[in-house]
Amino acid sequence: MTASSARSETARDTHDVVRALAAVATLAAFVFGVPFALVALAPSYVPGGAFAASESPADLVTRPDDGALLLLVLAAAAWLAWLAFTASVVVEVVASLKRAASPRLPGLPGVQRVAARLVASVWLLGSVGSGVAALGTPALASPATLASAPVVPHGPADGERPPLSPEPESVPEPAVDGGVTPTTGPIVRVERGDTLWSLAERHLGNGARYVEIRDLNAGRLQADGRTFEDADWILPGWTLELPSDAVGVQPAPGAPAHEAAATVTVEQGDTLWDLAAEHLGDGGRYGEILDANRGTTQRDGTTLTDPDLIRPGWVLQMPGMDAALPAAEAEITSPAATSEPVRPSAATGSQTPAVGSPLEETATPDAELSDAATAPALADLAAGAGRDQGTTDQPGEANQQLWYLGLTALGAAGVVAEIVRRRRLQHRARRPGELIPMPTPDSGAAAAERSLRAAPAPVSPAALKVALANLGCRCFDAGLDLPRIGAMLLDEHSLTVLLTEDFVQPVTPFVAVDSRTWRAATADIAAERPMEDSEQSVPHPLVVVLGHTESQTLLVNLEAAGTLVVTGQTHVQDVVRALLVELATSPLSSDVTVVVDSEWSRLAEVFEAHRMRGRHDDAERQTLARHVAHHLTATGVDDVLQARGDRHAGDSSMPIVFAEHEAVGTESAPWSGTALVTTDSAAAGWRLDISPEGEATLVPWEIRFRPQRLDAATTERLHELLLTSVPPAPAEVAPAPGGDPLDLLREPPETAVARSSDENADPVLVRVLGHVEIEGLRRPTDSLSPRMTELIVYLALHGPATGAELDDVLWDGARISAGTRNALVYRTRQKVGEEVLPLVGPDGMYRLGHEVDCDWRRFQRFANEAAGASGDALVDLLRGALDLVRDTPFKGVAGTQFAWADPDIERMSSTIADASLALAQALAGEHRDREALDVALRGLMSEPFSRPLQDLVVQTTAATSGVEQARARQRQFVARISDLDPEQL
Repeated sequence: MTASSARSETARDTHDVVRALAAVATLAAFVFGVPFALVALAPSYVPGGAFAASESPADLVTRPDDGALLLLVLAAAAWLAWLAFTASVVVEVVASLKRAASPRLPGLPGVQRVAARLVASVWLLGSVGSGVAALGTPALASPATLASAPVVPHGPADGERPPLSPEPESVPEPAVDGGVTPTTGPIVRVERGDTLWSLAERHLGNGARYVEIRDLNAGRLQADGRTFEDADWILPGWTLELPSDAVGVQPAPGAPAHEAAATVTVEQGDTLWDLAAEHLGDGGRYGEILDANRGTTQRDGTTLTDPDLIRPGWVLQMPGMDAALPAAEAEITSPAATSEPVRPSAATGSQTPAVGSPLEETATPDAELSDAATAPALADLAAGAGRDQGTTDQPGEANQQLWYLGLTALGAAGVVAEIVRRRRLQHRARRPGELIPMPTPDSGAAAAERSLRAAPAPVSPAALKVALANLGCRCFDAGLDLPRIGAMLLDEHSLTVLLTEDFVQPVTPFVAVDSRTWRAATADIAAERPMEDSEQSVPHPLVVVLGHTESQTLLVNLEAAGTLVVTGQTHVQDVVRALLVELATSPLSSDVTVVVDSEWSRLAEVFEAHRMRGRHDDAERQTLARHVAHHLTATGVDDVLQARGDRHAGDSSMPIVFAEHEAVGTESAPWSGTALVTTDSAAAGWRLDISPEGEATLVPWEIRFRPQRLDAATTERLHELLLTSVPPAPAEVAPAPGGDPLDLLREPPETAVARSSDENADPVLVRVLGHVEIEGLRRPTDSLSPRMTELIVYLALHGPATGAELDDVLWDGARISAGTRNALVYRTRQKVGEEVLPLVGPDGMYRLGHEVDCDWRRFQRFANEAAGASGDALVDLLRGALDLVRDTPFKGVAGTQFAWADPDIERMSSTIADASLALAQALAGEHRDREALDVALRGLMSEPFSRPLQDLVVQTTAATSGVEQARARQRQFVARISDLDPEQL
């Protein structure tokens, strides 16, 4: 710690002591001083005093006024105020001691808030000098140049369009309608499993300070449309403001940038120890680098939190080195408008944007880029590219990960969302005693899934879909036509919408850059919540990701194109495959059917028919287009977009995409109800021209970008992954009869009997049935890094393990040196002790000590015994197993953390659900319906779409609360399954 930071910490400690002592004095004065003062100043009005002995309250009303009535009222009010304040103090103190959020006292929000602040201040006495972390380092401020702003191509116009303003500050702020409440202090994003207490402990150093977070955020509107009102109820994805002294969080909006400091770009194989040794002269100073960069957002959107995990391409500040900041990126100039824009082609009637000058690019190398640069093959994934490494978009750039199996982060998020949806349907149809299919851990499909799950997107596809749906609702409410969106550009900060026609005015949350360009902050897009409108539909259901520009993700509206022609000498099939997979998996196009010809029929094998199918006959597209045109004429509208905006067309306005190797008949026109993707170079329409180097140009927009690509090998891995998660047909959604929930509880002996050497000892317990925790260590575990924790958890579940196994799970198969692995094991052993992580034995295997146990292994032992028991013994053993379950297994993990545990999580969830079902059935058989209902609801926590558990909940609800409550439960379950697939109802 530097001298300045030490002085700052000392000053802060002194301030905290003064504040805490003042709070103690205030509390003592109110809680104890007020009653003493009342007794001393107005003893006659104390219960049992002179007044109570001589007169009744009625005497004060009937006799002449001598001021006694006023004194009585004032004394009563003072006692009531004291009672309210003291009750609030007691509630806050009890809640703090229990490490829980305090209940709200009805009618006393202001009094309770004051009491909460005072109690929180008192707790500062316990936190001062206890090692509270230093303030986190805010991220470097972005240079105020157009290099960070989206590059917007020119669209068609009747005359010359005004150029983009050269300064971002000149763009008006987006209108706010339902957005999140702005913050002025540091902010933190709520993750699964977070509580206000845990956030206060993590970022403020004392859980009792949760009341400060609660008060700062009272009434704050969140991104999902809900309002922060209850300290016991916060949801993942919410953004909360923290006090100014919070550590390890994003800086406050408008916070000053760092002072100039030397920086180092992380390269493949670097560790913090190596960087400290090279640049600071002592590897032991790696903690200073960690402190200097903790909380700083890197280019890939992640932050440094684990000293054992740094990614190639990260830029880290080196403390104690004098150097200037790196030069700002070259500024991108806005292209000049052409004086003679190209008009739409008469042959196709395409409403195309005019072709302006090609975008000027500042750093486009001429060198040929390899296939691995944009679409990593499975061999790269097995080497760790899908987890800790990235692929370079351009030679010479920082090695920032942009591609996940050849898809953008947004495209990868769509595939993951589809896999999750399918597995939920599989869980619904799962027979008790069985497991849903999962890729084997060492398969290409498992590696593909790990890579896809590592993708961070600035805005999820589901959030974009909500924003587009709301746009349609607002246009309808205002009597406006739907805007004709041609393309969109998404980056970390904003979403830019490019229109094919002038529009009267932008619609919230967008603001106009010019007559055909809108822009909205990604925070405002993420803050959109579904509007309550039973007639709403997605106005633009064919928005699809194409790839990456220099700094943005490019999406195109296939309806606006009508026909998209993909041409080039190389990678054409790879690009079309990626486009079709995107259409069949993304939530943005979930209402659309993709029809393919024989060229891509293998893809259709792994999708439901309403998402992708083969073509019925060659004339199917032409026949459909005629039917839609006839319907539009009868309705009196020009095209499907107008019909959708007027809400006159029903399901006929939903387009169908046709993928044809050779275009059959005439091309599809824009907004005609059909869209065509073809590799037929003779077809007319928008063109996606791919250069030999793998770059592409979207014509007529003249946007240059790198397209998503799925080569044949990667497609096979993705095919395998999707095949394992094929959901059941609607007729098969009810589990087949005869499944015994006890079947899954009969574990093989080698896993069921594993236990510590001394059952009466108090072992170290690795807990995974809820948040991952390690209990019982003789040394404090606050300093365990995520990877150290992951090492302990893996060995608890799968040890003993070889060094190669640890490389596979902890570094995703990356080619690391034995020294790197041994350094992790050594540092972990130093923290947990040799009795927990012994030295490697003669067999070369890594294992935990005999004192270590795991809650999952304990669960299995209970369940294994229960499978052979009956009656009260069965009930007691199953209760013992379920008492170990605190929440969903591995709750709160995200991204690639514990990626190896997916099969374990599925097995645990199914086994917990079956144990809950068996216990609930046994209790219901004894007419203990209330207990059976509680157990079944706990089972749904692990497997929320289980049909047997849902049925049992409805049955026991009817028995305990009546038919109406049971029907309400049933409606909740129907709504859940409808979100996954309405055909499954």
